[in-house]
Amino acid sequence: MGDHPKIERSSMSRRKAPDIEGCLTRLVNCISLDEFFDLELDEVKWDFFGDEYPYYAAGEEEYDLAWKRLMDWFVFEYVIEEIQKTPLEAFLEKYQNKLSPEELKIYHSFRRNVYGLFRVEKVVPGKEMESINLLDGCYYTIKDKKESRYLQEGMVFVARVVPVKGYWQLPGNLHPLPDEAVEVLEKRYPLSASSPYPRIGPLEVERVFSSLVTDEDLKDMEIVEARLTTILQKCAPKSLTLEDIRKRIRESSYPSEAFDDLYESMEFEYEEELDELQNLLFALWNYYCLPVFWEEDSGFARKEREPKEPQEKSASHGLELIKDERMGKEKKEIAKVIYLEERRKRQRSPGG
Repeated sequence: MGDHPKIERSSMSRRKAPDIEGCLTRLVNCISLDEFFDLELDEVKWDFFGDEYPYYAAGEEEYDLAWKRLMDWFVFEYVIEEIQKTPLEAFLEKYQNKLSPEELKIYHSFRRNVYGLFRVEKVVPGKEMESINLLDGCYYTIKDKKESRYLQEGMVFVARVVPVKGYWQLPGNLHPLPDEAVEVLEKRYPLSASSPYPRIGPLEVERVFSSLVTDEDLKDMEIVEARLTTILQKCAPKSLTLEDIRKRIRESSYPSEAFDDLYESMEFEYEEELDELQNLLFALWNYYCLPVFWEEDSGFARKEREPKEPQEKSASHGLELIKDERMGKEKKEIAKVIYLEERRKRQRSPGG
């Protein structure tokens, strides 16, 4: 008899207990890899970011955070007209028979999510934070080991919380709001006796993010390309040209794939030159890669969106503000309003 390898007990595979982060990652991955959802997302990102998608994401970190905010809104709130469901609801319908009971509990808790602007009232680093949601006036004790280490009392952050195992928890990232962003929101959405809480959703918050950090010069591609050419002539090998960078964008799926090795081949006299180069490259990426289509032998061609009729701004939450031609019938809009008002009135406890 031949020798067989010994199987160590510690190496035997065991299924890890599901957690909210793992379940969210699985959900987002399934949606991202599905062509139906991918095509829908490619169109509705314009509704989320606006027609200037997203010049304000000037660096890789900002780009990633902006994309995560888009995915959060798309997965949890965006109703696809063709199927009359959110991506989360469609995922549950398709995979419910393949999920464990523990996973199903977590995914169903996702449907009871609460989006908010949370002001930290008390924090126990590495454990939990007590916060008031400025959108409904309710207090939430949020269990969290990671983000609570960096928050301080008085800070305001954007997040979505879900009730899991008797606690409010964060399935994804939270996004701190600088003081000036909070001031902008207060001015744009003043409170009154008849409306004690602002009707603010992900779309309104994203407009504030964009207005705070948009660099007007980064919208003008002539300025961007002229300045980029100057930096390349000074800091890059002679073989690297603007056309080479355009080609990289065409052939890459992510900014890091297109640009990371460029920095290693360049020499900078000042650190500010590297920072400026990164901003210029991301402006180029945002302008050329995402809002455009390619035609053979024609290079980059700007893709124009069809004009939409002006829409009257709804006074309701972000979900009702999605009122373009894809969203369909008036009854559905009324149903959304009723649903969100009922959710707003619920007691904000994890078991509520």
